[in-house]
Amino acid sequence: MQYKYLFFDMDNTLFDFDADEDQALERLFNAQDIDLTSDIKATYQTFNQGLWRQYEQGELTREILLNTRFATFF
Repeated sequence: MQYKYLFFDMDNTLFDFDADEDQALERLFNAQDIDLTSDIKATYQTFNQGLWRQYEQGELTREILLNTRFATFF
């Protein structure tokens, strides 16, 4: 049997987005000389998930999502 297409589920299968997010937040907060506490991280995750929901519902463009989520949070 020959396959014409092969699909991969990359979200948290091939890529560990949770670990990537943790690492990115640590680097960002270290660069800003701010301690990343568990409360700050939880607040960011709630904020970020809300933005992704707005994007999925067509309320935000990809550009706005990617360019403003960190700036707005800070």
